[in-house]
Amino acid sequence: MEIYGGVGYGYGEVKDNVNPGFLFGNYQLYFTQFNFGKVDCEFANLDFGFALKAGYLYTILTDKNYYDYYSNEEISNEYNDNNLLLEPTIFGRIGGKKLKFSLKAGSCWIYKFTDRAHHFPYSYINVGLGLNYRF
Repeated sequence: MEIYGGVGYGYGEVKDNVNPGFLFGNYQLYFTQFNFGKVDCEFANLDFGFALKAGYLYTILTDKNYYDYYSNEEISNEYNDNNLLLEPTIFGRIGGKKLKFSLKAGSCWIYKFTDRAHHFPYSYINVGLGLNYRF
């Protein structure tokens, strides 16, 4: 079991394929994450666990005809959003003592405190495959 906190900063962009719109900008995430699991089980050196991340997501997004289509001209609006982020994840790893194959599945839920009229585009479900090497 472990609990820790962190800060993330990044840039994201999305394009609307129906309208010629574009949404882009920076974000900051302040979070706490709780992990619970088991490592090095006797059966195939199996690791498995569950994680729950909770945080405050702040975004500064520029809308160029994404939410509303204005015209072919370069008209843009800026949106600053405050959001609650919840992200549960399950994972499993199997393999040898040092090298293991991994599978992760998670979900994301964002609750907007501000500008609730505009949906924040994100993926609700994510899946990942990978390799883990332990020194």
